[in-house]
Amino acid sequence: MPATSVRAGDGAVRAAEAPEPAVVDIAALRL
Repeated sequence: MPATSVRAGDGAVRAAEAPEPAVVDIAALRL
């Protein structure tokens, strides 16, 4: 699933900027 891969990469980049949005991204991916 390329979409998931792209999202994971985006989440990693966001995590580098701010850990809070990264957690939200992970929660969204779980949902």
